[in-house]
Amino acid sequence: MTADALDIEDLTQQSGGIAAAGSLGNCRVTLQPAKRQKKQADAWELQPNSGVPGTHRIWVKTFGCAHNVSDGEYMMGQLQAYGYKLLPDAERNSAHLWLINSCTVKSPSQSALVSLITSGKAAGKALLVAGCVPQGDRKAAELKGLSLLGIGQIDRVVEAVESTLAGQQLVLLGRKRLPDLDLPKVCVAHKSCVQQ
Repeated sequence: MTADALDIEDLTQQSGGIAAAGSLGNCRVTLQPAKRQKKQADAWELQPNSGVPGTHRIWVKTFGCAHNVSDGEYMMGQLQAYGYKLLPDAERNSAHLWLINSCTVKSPSQSALVSLITSGKAAGKALLVAGCVPQGDRKAAELKGLSLLGIGQIDRVVEAVESTLAGQQLVLLGRKRLPDLDLPKVCVAHKSCVQQ
């Protein structure tokens, strides 16, 4: 800086406060551009272990009837809208949480549910079981210690996922009016779905 160039702090100190427009006289003000820091390529990407909600990877498996498939699509829509990354079956092992949407209407579905819960526990996954099975039999041995989401609570799936990822067991099985169907939806079973 030259002797006759002053910065804004010098100008205000000399005038006893903020200089009014036009009161700078013969002073010359020089602006120097701020040095820019190099932006890291991943500076804005949130990592799943950052503690920021909605940054984890989730695998959703739905068993059973058409109604249960639709409920699963609504839950996936809410999770995706909140920022979670939904994983395909081939990538389930890299998921932080498994959301298993169960059904009691079709018997093989309940057997597959028990097998999947066992696999998830062995892999150390956070598990959230939704649907008919926890709603119908909350005291089933395979559900002990797991977070449970009933059929009337699918609009609270994000809350259930957040609690489960935080290491808490959340049981939402209360009966209430069914949630509105204006929730976001991810369609996996058919191509006629247009709601987002």
